[in-house]
Amino acid sequence: FEITKRVIPALDGLIGSFEKLQEKGKGLQKVGRTHLQDATFIMVDQEISAFVDGLKTAKTMLLQNADYLLDVALGGTAVGTGVNTPKGYLDVMETVLPEVTGAPFRVKNNKFQGLALKDAFMMAHGALNTLATTLFKIANDVRFLGSGPRCGYGEWHLPENEPGS
Repeated sequence: FEITKRVIPALDGLIGSFEKLQEKGKGLQKVGRTHLQDATFIMVDQEISAFVDGLKTAKTMLLQNADYLLDVALGGTAVGTGVNTPKGYLDVMETVLPEVTGAPFRVKNNKFQGLALKDAFMMAHGALNTLATTLFKIANDVRFLGSGPRCGYGEWHLPENEPGS
């Protein structure tokens, strides 16, 4: 739920910012690098397209998983059998839980699977890890390309936090 309410909107904003930068970079040529050594010329928009596509891929992965996180194994007492779950409890919870939390949680049909396997959480972790790795790579590239002005690449001009930063 937090993924769709907070992470995805923030990610959309970042993607939009890079898409604008990508548009501004059309027609601008620069040196491409392999292992920090000059390679062939590329266009700035091509370089930024890697950031945009990586962020969109991470977003797709997050959205593909988000729905699975809404299934909860309520009433799966006694290893999933539901023994001693009061009659009507699940019907009430299916209505009350979304009202109280504001999230569209659902009672999972197969309690055995819901209790035994954590595949939805593993998938969410993988998608969030992918996003974090992508953001880390982008941040390092921006920092590297903005290094300088005298002893770095200085290809990107970043705003200063304070004089000399």
